[in-house]
This record gives sequence, structure tokens and C-alpha cells, in this order.
Amino acid sequence: MADPPKKWPSLQVLVLEDEPLLLLDVQGMLEELGVGSVVACPTVAAAARAVNLETFDVALLDVMIGSQTAAALAMDLQARGTAIGFVSGTEGDFLPDILKSRPLLRKPYTPDEFKRFFSKLTS
Repeated sequence: MADPPKKWPSLQVLVLEDEPLLLLDVQGMLEELGVGSVVACPTVAAAARAVNLETFDVALLDVMIGSQTAAALAMDLQARGTAIGFVSGTEGDFLPDILKSRPLLRKPYTPDEFKRFFSKLTS
């Protein structure tokens, strides 16, 4: 059976998530949605290296990665024109004011909630 047509075949997506199973799950959902390229990173350092090597259309960032926040990375991506969405189960105020208007998907979420969230980011 042939693969279904990709909905976003040219889209480059960065995913920053430190929970390995969730990272694989998000990567799978994006592939199911037909995203052309997904770069999955478990650390802020790995994501920063990826950003210096590639151009991303969309970034899905966990707010807290261990003891670090994704705020500096998000500011860099925003300056590059990347659409940013935050995914977090963290309670608290960890983002600078300039990033607080970005979409946020709270963990835990369902696959349908994730798909709606991603569709809004890409519209």
C-alpha cells in the first residue's frame, strides 16, 4: 500500500522534548500528518546546534528541559521567522513577556488536541 499524500511535504519542523517516549510520539504524529522533515532534539544544546545548521518553518518546544528553559532558543527562532508553539506540563511562569503570546499546548494532551494545535501553527 502506498503512503498517504503528505499534507506538508516541504515543512521543516524542530521538536524539543526531553521525555524520550513523548519525543518519539510527537515525531510519529508529525510524520502521520505528512510533515516533510522532523528534527527531534532531547536537549536545548542539540536543538541550538540544529537551528545553526538548518532553517525551520515550525518549532514545537517544551518549555522546561531539565533545569533549562527553551526561552533563549525560542527568541532565536522567533528572530529567524520560525512559527513557535510551546508544549508543556510545567506550571509556572518561565517565559519572557515577548513569548507569552505564543500558542501553548498543555500536557497531557490527546493526539487530536496535538493535531489541532499543529494545524493552527501552520495556518
